Amino acid sequence: MSLHDVTTEMVVALGATDRLVGITEPVDASPDVARAVGHVARVGGLESILLLRPEVVLGLAVVEERDPDLVARLRERGVAVYLAAPATLDAVYTALDAVAARTQASAAGDRVAAAL
Repeated sequence: MSLHDVTTEMVVALGATDRLVGITEPVDASPDVARAVGHVARVGGLESILLLRPEVVLGLAVVEERDPDLVARLRERGVAVYLAAPATLDAVYTALDAVAARTQASAAGDRVAAAL
């Protein structure tokens, strides 16, 4: 599950959209990303997220800044939450690697990182 456009775009770039059970409604998605996630369920809050039973929830640190209660409640329920804070280019590579690992797309992560 992805709660931010950036991590949704990473999952799409990794070719792992089949592993997405839900996303927040994209705010500024390119046409390619919008097409790639068109079949993915949209979520809007804790109940809609839990209903889809995600193994991991991806996003950026801003997700927790905006709704710390949501993130805390997901973690309390045993949902793995990864929130990246890519303020530097190295942090972008780290986030991409982490998203790739969490979506079982590490080989694709190496390929995407090399293309950056």
